Amino acid sequence: MATMGADPSASDQREMRRMVEEKTSASADSALAMSFRAAEVCQSMMLRSMQPWMGPTRAASISDVTHAAAQITQAGLAPFHQRARSNAKRLRR
Repeated sequence: MATMGADPSASDQREMRRMVEEKTSASADSALAMSFRAAEVCQSMMLRSMQPWMGPTRAASISDVTHAAAQITQAGLAPFHQRARSNAKRLRR
């Protein structure tokens, strides 16, 4: 963007539009992925705590919660990572 100057060409403008569309799409995909992963993690922890009749159980530890947060964060970053790799590959050509 810095090399385009004050008067970007038509191809530069297309590239900027594409960048905005990709970031918007990646943000939506990220929010969805984090929501699904958070729901999975919460359901797993809830089911584990509700099944004492199936044997010894334990409450979620700080380590479990930290691991769950890392999983949710990874799910959220994956769409951005994928697009960044695709862009780098495309722009190298």
